[in-house]
Amino acid sequence: NVYKRQVYNFGNTVLDVGYGEGKGYRRNWQAQVERHDTLTKDVSLQSKLFYQGARYIEELSKIKDPATEYYVGVGFNLSHDNTVWSLGYSQNYAPNTGDYNFRLTPWANSDKRDYQPTLSQLEDFNVSGARAVRFGVSYNFADLNLPELTLGGAGTYGWHVVSDVSKTGSTRKYDGSMVSFDLSARYLVADGMAKGLSFTLLPALFRATDSNYKTDRNDVKFIVGYSINIF
Repeated sequence: NVYKRQVYNFGNTVLDVGYGEGKGYRRNWQAQVERHDTLTKDVSLQSKLFYQGARYIEELSKIKDPATEYYVGVGFNLSHDNTVWSLGYSQNYAPNTGDYNFRLTPWANSDKRDYQPTLSQLEDFNVSGARAVRFGVSYNFADLNLPELTLGGAGTYGWHVVSDVSKTGSTRKYDGSMVSFDLSARYLVADGMAKGLSFTLLPALFRATDSNYKTDRNDVKFIVGYSINIF
C-alpha cells in the first residue's frame, strides 16, 4: 500500500491533503480544511470541510468498469459557555457498491481516513447516493454546579438513498430515506477515590424507508470507563 500526506498550517486554518493506493484494489485522494474562530469571549466556532475521491481497481476489487466516486462532508460546532451546537451535511456518489468505502483494502482499517459529520450511533449515512443532514446539541451542567454531568441529543435525516443495493450503475434507483435519533448522558467522577470513573448511557433509534440497505434498529449502550494518569 502507498499513502502520502501533507499538512499545511495557516494559523487558525489547517489544510490536510493526501493520496493513497491499495495495490490492485482501490486508490483515493483527499483534502480537508479545518478552521477555528473565536467569535466572542464566550463563543467559538469550529468548521470542517472534507472531500475524498476514489476509484476501485478491477484486479482485486472484481468491479468491472469502476466509476470515479466521491464523498463530501461539511460540519460546524458552535460552542457557547457549556453548550455545543453541531450541524453537519454529507453526500456521496458510489454507484458500484452498497456504500462509499473510505478504506484502501478489503480488510482492517488500512489507512482509513475520513471525516463524517453526519455519523450517528447506528448508521454512518454513507450508503450509496445518500444526502444527509445532522443537527445536535450537548450541554454540560457546570452552571448548575454539576460539571460531572453532560447530556446530549442529535437527529440525522438522509434522502436520495439507494433503493436496492443488489443493483449497480444506471439500473439503480435512489428513492430511499433514513432517519436516526441519538441521546447521550455521561457522568464523570471528578473527585475522591473513584476519580476518573465514568458512566455513559447511549440510547439510539434508526429507521429506513424504501431501501434494503439496513433494517430498522433500536439500541441502548451502557459504558463504564476508568481513566488514570500514569505519568
